Amino acid sequence: MRRRLALFFLVAACSADDPIDKDKRPDAAPAADLLPPELEPVVERTPRTAVEVKGETEGSRVVATGSPGGTVVTVVLPGGTFCQETPIAAEGTTTLRFFAMAGDGRLSRGVPVEVAHDATAPDPGPACGDPVPSCGDAEECGADGVDDDCNGWADRCDLACSDCQEDVYEPNDFPVNVPTVAAGTYDMELCPCRDDWFAFQVDTGDRIHAVIDFVHADIDIDARLYLSGPEGYGIVEPPVASSTGTGDQEVIDHTAAMAGTYFLRVYPFRDEDDPAGAYSIALD
Repeated sequence: MRRRLALFFLVAACSADDPIDKDKRPDAAPAADLLPPELEPVVERTPRTAVEVKGETEGSRVVATGSPGGTVVTVVLPGGTFCQETPIAAEGTTTLRFFAMAGDGRLSRGVPVEVAHDATAPDPGPACGDPVPSCGDAEECGADGVDDDCNGWADRCDLACSDCQEDVYEPNDFPVNVPTVAAGTYDMELCPCRDDWFAFQVDTGDRIHAVIDFVHADIDIDARLYLSGPEGYGIVEPPVASSTGTGDQEVIDHTAAMAGTYFLRVYPFRDEDDPAGAYSIALD
């Protein structure tokens, strides 16, 4: 397998929430389209170096592209609301697009926004800050399903409650700014409610081969390989390859029918049990 994709760096992201909308069935039909976020009116000119965009969405994240600061990912707050501060260019007009993202990596169509930096423009008012006064400084570990600190994780899904130690490739919980690793074998960790995503840039006819080893008694892991969305983030359904066995190993072995970016998703089968466990992944 030829590996020419440079490492993507996450410019601005928050940890993912409990991905409750995953469909684990090997023969599952493509999920329903995700509705785009509903944005409140956005200023056309601002004296700031970032624009505050507020709205509502049925997704678990809001993804903004087109910013000179890179792709920006924001946690959706309780009630489906969000407020994102997105960097804009110091000169001229910045064209942004805002997407809703589901827990399984699906993206909605983008909502375009154009904003110009103008030092003479009126002040747009308070920045996002903390739009939910009820958010606390720490998660209250329990089983009430409340995300007390509004970081996108509730109860055992919050690392402060699970005591799970993530691996060095985090955050890679969604198919946005996905990291790649060179050929070799790596020790990884899945924490409760999280997936791992890895990216491959290949030409037509290139092989993507991944062997994932784990202890089934500790965690039941599955794997799927997707072609990325046309702009390099999100996924195109259905997966081009899947491995959903019941043993201690999953194998993805796929020869690319078309060139492009592919995303490998490694995830726990029974996420409703909030499983966690170690695994190794060998790439060649």
